[in-house]
Amino acid sequence: EVQTYTYTFKELTISGIKFVNVPVLLGDFGDFTQIILGMHEMKHLRMFFAFKEGKVYITDANAGNPNAAP
Repeated sequence: EVQTYTYTFKELTISGIKFVNVPVLLGDFGDFTQIILGMHEMKHLRMFFAFKEGKVYITDANAGNPNAAP
C-alpha cells in the first residue's frame, strides 16, 4: 500500500510556469516520492519523455507559438 498525502502549494513553479494554490497528491513509494498534478495544471505543460536518458523535459504548452497569449 502506498502512503499518499494531499497538499496545496501556495505557489508552484515548473519550468518557469507559475501556478497558484495548486492542490497536489504526494505519494511515498519508499525509495522516492512522486508528485501528481491535476489536469488543470498539466494542460499548461508540454512534456517530452526521453526514455534513453531517463529524463522528462517540461515546457510551456505554448512555447514557440507566436500567436499564444502571454
